[in-house]
Amino acid sequence: MRLEHIQYLLEINRLHSISAAARSLHVKQTTLSAIVKVVEEEVGFPIFQRTPQGVLVTPTGERFMSLAWEIHVKYEELMAVKRHLSGGAPTITVPMAPAISMRLSIPLSDYFSRFDVHGNLNFEEAPSESIGELILDNSANLGLTYLTEDEIDYIQKDAGKSSLNVERLLEDELCILVSPKHRLASRDSVNMEDILGERMVTANPERKDKIVGDSINRGTYVTRYSSIDDMFQAVLTQDVIGFAPRFTGEFHFEHMKETFKLIPLRNTEYENRMFLCLLTCKDRDLRYQEYILVSCIHDYFRNMHSPAARDQSSENGGVSRENRTSAVSP
Repeated sequence: MRLEHIQYLLEINRLHSISAAARSLHVKQTTLSAIVKVVEEEVGFPIFQRTPQGVLVTPTGERFMSLAWEIHVKYEELMAVKRHLSGGAPTITVPMAPAISMRLSIPLSDYFSRFDVHGNLNFEEAPSESIGELILDNSANLGLTYLTEDEIDYIQKDAGKSSLNVERLLEDELCILVSPKHRLASRDSVNMEDILGERMVTANPERKDKIVGDSINRGTYVTRYSSIDDMFQAVLTQDVIGFAPRFTGEFHFEHMKETFKLIPLRNTEYENRMFLCLLTCKDRDLRYQEYILVSCIHDYFRNMHSPAARDQSSENGGVSRENRTSAVSP
């Protein structure tokens, strides 16, 4: 069990609300719900229960919270010592596409914390198309984004962006997300044309998507959300169709498999193939802490595609290996 998860549970207990705790912690609500489920599975008993008064602890959960508070206090004492010794530790700003941040913020923080490095991570969500610009104008030295083959080719050929270094970490595809009760939930794949008459939700503000193109604008009922978390909540509560990269959707599918069904999308306007990429600047050296973070990123994707990780995902009810995202060899 991770220490930050204990802090999350204490905040839920303080506010008696998962949604309020998510806002307070700056964590996605669906991510926080998934963490609660994982922790309850680890300890073997329910910690929280929903009541008219809000989310309250169970009788067993009350004892858990008492111990969790003791752990939290000791942890804060250790962090106070660390802050005193660190002095003016640098802050590493890492812009990420929202679909990536939802999946990577917590594990990368965990990986980075294992190193005895003076530095603080600051993950900032930003539109995919703006992350390269943030690096070029010195707002950050590295970032994580989704790019298609054409976009990578454009960056490499465009004089203004040729100083960007693009490293492909993962080959991915766009999927739809539905509730298990949705009429399409039993399908192995879905054509874009088949869902144009359905109620759809998207967190992409662009009118023309890099995969589905203008197709979504021909949909009968389309709602655009400013946050990917709001889109996930709509899928949960309104029986609508959402869109997410497989990498993002698998996280929620594996931890909340009774809530979401992840289905590959076929016959899109553009090839349904994109890459999760690490962007850096060729003409600028990374700081030591940033080198460590880059190694953490590489370790994460290497471990994610190890045989043990795939077997564990299969046991957890993850998507079949044939349909999974695939790591890109360096």
